Amino acid sequence: MVKKELWFIAEGEDGSNYWVRKKGRSIYISGPNGHEHLCHASVTNQDKVKSEILIVFRTKVVNIKQP
Repeated sequence: MVKKELWFIAEGEDGSNYWVRKKGRSIYISGPNGHEHLCHASVTNQDKVKSEILIVFRTKVVNIKQP
């Protein structure tokens, strides 16, 4: 069984953190309210993840922190 690995932490313009994890080829985004979002298979890089955070959580990413 494959565990979810932390890929990076994205900081929104409102100061909240979004944890981006990978499990196999799947990408999950966890928001500050505990909501976890499974990204579409076409989301494969950091720029696409930033766009996904903007669409789903309605906040712009201003900083990326690598673990």
